[in-house]
Amino acid sequence: MKALRAAWIAFGGAVTVALVGAGTVGGRVWLSGSDEPAPQTVRYSRVHAVTEVVVEFDSGHVLVGAGGNGRVDVERRTRDGRTLDLKETWDGDRLRLAGGCRDGDGDRVTRCEAEVVLRVPAGTGIEVRADTGDVTVAGLTGAVSWTSGSGDLDLRGVGGRVRATTVSGEVTATALRSPAVDARTNTGDVRLAFAAAPGRAAVTTNTGDIVVTVPQGRYRIGADTVSGRRDVTVPADAASPSVLEARSNSGDVRLRAG
Repeated sequence: MKALRAAWIAFGGAVTVALVGAGTVGGRVWLSGSDEPAPQTVRYSRVHAVTEVVVEFDSGHVLVGAGGNGRVDVERRTRDGRTLDLKETWDGDRLRLAGGCRDGDGDRVTRCEAEVVLRVPAGTGIEVRADTGDVTVAGLTGAVSWTSGSGDLDLRGVGGRVRATTVSGEVTATALRSPAVDARTNTGDVRLAFAAAPGRAAVTTNTGDIVVTVPQGRYRIGADTVSGRRDVTVPADAASPSVLEARSNSGDVRLRAG
């Protein structure tokens, strides 16, 4: 493992927890004059070369955006009096954040109102594995991999390869420039809008609608549904290098040129 020579730099000069106007009782933070636990926020940065970030935790939302080169900015938020405990592990330029939430007694809990906000260099690859929670990735050119039991994926202006799998949840993407996308849901809709023609886009749902919008052009097309409406207005060409595949067991399938 590469020696960790990079220094911790907090957004405000030190790692801080936002506890303004709050008090602590029994390991929880409470808003003054309120019966509700106060939101807790921890922010810090790591100055370190990074090519991939892996996030693994039980429950919560992950938001990833493009930041400065050679650093990772992290913000952890909880809103229900619990704390989000994430262990950081570096393996060369690969960062792994893994853990989960703990209650006021320090015991692990499987569900909490938590968010992890990351800013990474635009070319960084992102992998998220979560039991429950939504994920948003914006403005990255690195590969995106997402596996979830329950949750939605929102991609905005992503340019790298995408692999997305969820048991229950939706996949939505806008302004995609990804060369290859593989999206699978058991229950949930998939809506992909490409700003550049993909080399291959493959979408599969068991129960859920599929809508894929691509730039004008000709595509090699495979689209079918067992129970639902098939609506394909994209010009087909069996020799095209751009492939669109969309299959649903129960749901509408729409391929259209935007």
